[in-house]
Amino acid sequence: MLYICKHKAPPYPIVTISTLITTMSKRLLFTLCVLLFLLAWFTGCTSDRSVDNNDNSADSITADTLNIDSLEQLYGNNVMPVAADELFDDFFFNFAASSKLQKQRICFPLKVMRDGKEQQLEQAQWRTNHFYLQQGYCTGVFANEDDEQIINDTTIRQAAVQHINLKERTVANYHFLKLKGAWMLHNITYTSIDNIANADFLNFYAHFATDNKFQKASLHAPVETTVPDPDSDFGTISGTFYPEQWLTFKPSVMPESDMYNVVYNTDGLQKDKKLLPHNSMRFVIRGIANGLSTTMLFKKNKNKWQLVSIAN
Repeated sequence: MLYICKHKAPPYPIVTISTLITTMSKRLLFTLCVLLFLLAWFTGCTSDRSVDNNDNSADSITADTLNIDSLEQLYGNNVMPVAADELFDDFFFNFAASSKLQKQRICFPLKVMRDGKEQQLEQAQWRTNHFYLQQGYCTGVFANEDDEQIINDTTIRQAAVQHINLKERTVANYHFLKLKGAWMLHNITYTSIDNIANADFLNFYAHFATDNKFQKASLHAPVETTVPDPDSDFGTISGTFYPEQWLTFKPSVMPESDMYNVVYNTDGLQKDKKLLPHNSMRFVIRGIANGLSTTMLFKKNKNKWQLVSIAN
């Protein structure tokens, strides 16, 4: 039986960010950073607002990631426009940035499954979680290029954000439902990689991400590559490279320990009958307002995954 939580029609939701999670030109990115800085300074000087610092994430914040305190100032007390609920990515950016919005958009008491046991989390027990904003990027796994377009689908009614610990092979699966036009966190399931969607590929990637020798052994010869043209803001250059050149072409950002994966139109768990094994996987790394965009295409041949192309 599907549990539906009751909530008031929210007056919320903020500035949509689907355009932020795409590749930007350096000029546009610089302009955006300046505008964000000015807006954060102005907001901080003209309003008296408190920031919830009880973040329960263990991920470290690096120098080139988003400034979480600034985001809290920008989004903490603002009203999110209704349009932000149309796309899950737009909603979730706002959800991750605002401790206030998190408490508004969670079905309390929140059902939490751990080791097969169910617990109920009350609102007072919730601690702000900034999810992928801590590291500045998120990932997605898609069977093909057409499937990747689901991120722009306004008709989907469920999605899952998965905090995956690649070393421990553990997952915190945050399942969201769209209820009465508003995205709500419906439940959290703590489980192993083996119990989530695309488990076969993610187990391979967990090894691939942390073992240099295994990486080279898992490369197709040659690997196709597409990189930005240094002489053009929007142009690209295509070519190929061989396993011995891997360190030169290896993506600058490739999660090795903690990663946040987003799956769409599913609860993220293998019990979903619609999810079938695939022999091709697009592993997409998308930056948050930093221009990062990397797509690695893997194909499975004779039960062995191989990297066949990289596009930046």
